[in-house]
Amino acid sequence: MTGHPSESSTNDRAAEGGGAVASIRRWSSRILVADPNRLGTAAGQDVIDIYRKAYVNGGLTTADARRAQLIWFLSFLRGLPALLMILLPATVLLALELTGFTPVPREFWSALLFSTAGDVLLSPILYSLIAAPLHARGVPLPLRSALAVAAMTAILIGAHQGLHLLFPWLFTSFGTYVPPLLVFQLVVLFVYLFEVDVHIDYARVTSRWTDTPLQRMLPYDKRGKLIFLRASDHYVIVRTTKGEHELRMRFADALERIGTARGLQVHRSFWVAQDYLTTPRKEGRRMVMRVDGVIIPISATYRDDVVRHLDLAEQAPKA
Repeated sequence: MTGHPSESSTNDRAAEGGGAVASIRRWSSRILVADPNRLGTAAGQDVIDIYRKAYVNGGLTTADARRAQLIWFLSFLRGLPALLMILLPATVLLALELTGFTPVPREFWSALLFSTAGDVLLSPILYSLIAAPLHARGVPLPLRSALAVAAMTAILIGAHQGLHLLFPWLFTSFGTYVPPLLVFQLVVLFVYLFEVDVHIDYARVTSRWTDTPLQRMLPYDKRGKLIFLRASDHYVIVRTTKGEHELRMRFADALERIGTARGLQVHRSFWVAQDYLTTPRKEGRRMVMRVDGVIIPISATYRDDVVRHLDLAEQAPKA
């Protein structure tokens, strides 16, 4: 491992990313709320600490993701401007009523009050059950937020319809309730997407901590310690402590991207990390070694290098 990023390297650009999402987030943070998306904040550093421990322990777990999201959510709740943003729809409706610009239909108020109460109750549960596991699996923030809010909206619609059947005098019909509800839920999605959810993604942060350029080409959930590389036609199979992944590239190009990772090429189609080299043995007419349960051939071209390397390793003083 090459080490953790310095505080200066984990800057705002790393947190915000690029593209349209980053532009909207920057606009929202400057106009609507005080931007919480800073790695330098106490909440941001707490999240990074969780990610560092997860990285050392082999990957982000659902429990890690839940703790990170709870920290970020609580930091959001402590910001008054962010809370005012949630109340924006109610503020607009109230302004329309008080100014006499236009009467606000009862179903709008019903939808707003019902969705607000439901969101407050459901969001911690659904983000724990849906968003956190997706976060741990490396699903991008926009998708996991959209799925959580979609599930929240479906539950609210179903619950409202049930209550409408029981109390028709209190809860409006489906046709008058759903349109305003969908509008309010879009506001909720905006809030969660840009302010509440953890948008310091594990994948983005830990991509800066990987040992080699080759590991940065892997899905983040496969970015473990390198064990061996195997050439297969036009692909390279990369085996790490977190599984295997297939990259479409030349074997020679993969070897150039292992950077400072220590190991040996033992065959024209195999490279093995130093910590996983084992004593060769004869199998029929060829020399092989067992690496992580896989029998790897050792060609005559590299046999002397392997033997010399293992002899030196045995002679080295033990720590």
